[in-house]
Amino acid sequence: YGLVSRDMIERRWASDFRRLLAIVRDYRLETTCVEYDELVQRPEEVVTRLSTFVGHPLDAKYVEPQLRRHAYTVPPRHAALYQKVRAFAVGGVAPEQRPPLLSRLRGRRQLTEVERQAIDAYLERVCAVDAHLQKAKVEWSQAVGAPPLSSNGAGLIERWHSASVAYVAVLQEAQETLGTLTPPAAFERYHEAARSCVSGERLVAQLTLQASERPQPEQPALDDVARAWNLLASPEAVAKAEQKRSHERERAMRTSGYGAE
Repeated sequence: YGLVSRDMIERRWASDFRRLLAIVRDYRLETTCVEYDELVQRPEEVVTRLSTFVGHPLDAKYVEPQLRRHAYTVPPRHAALYQKVRAFAVGGVAPEQRPPLLSRLRGRRQLTEVERQAIDAYLERVCAVDAHLQKAKVEWSQAVGAPPLSSNGAGLIERWHSASVAYVAVLQEAQETLGTLTPPAAFERYHEAARSCVSGERLVAQLTLQASERPQPEQPALDDVARAWNLLASPEAVAKAEQKRSHERERAMRTSGYGAE
């Protein structure tokens, strides 16, 4: 939607790696990690290790360090996630250690009491965020409409603006709260689905806020709001997003063993 930032890129990176980690864990895949820095700095050593892992000789001459264009430090908030991925460099799950296929597909195991309490606490926090957002959205929708397609009416723009300022603030707080939560094992994809819902709502509210900063909003700005609303915040879009969240929650419950007897 034209909103490109380092923060968004980092969130996408984190989301992709959480999904990879979930797949590796759910199916007990034999996994390794090749870090680009190490590859270009010590190609012979890294390629030798990779050859051992794949069981086939690989040639380090194909590594071209001069192709490295950029280097960035890992953001502190993603350091733990980064280390989980890096841990695969020392070794993954050997095939003989994998459970039977049916068990892997079901993903069921016995949770400890500490793990169960951690899941309960996490879900409670997410539900609290949902409830707060739902109340704020009702108030915002009553003031703005769904979607706001026209700017007719005295005092309407001021109402849009004040309501959108308040709603954006609530959405920002929700994003920050979810950003501080570390989802329990198997709940990573559910967590990203929850964050995606909040981000979509904030985009719509932010566009409405920007449109209402003019005394008389221009029609293209109103059209942008309408399109974003239809795509991300309409009843149909919300139902679809909630269906995905529900699916991810059920998958997480099943995989973690939370609902197992």
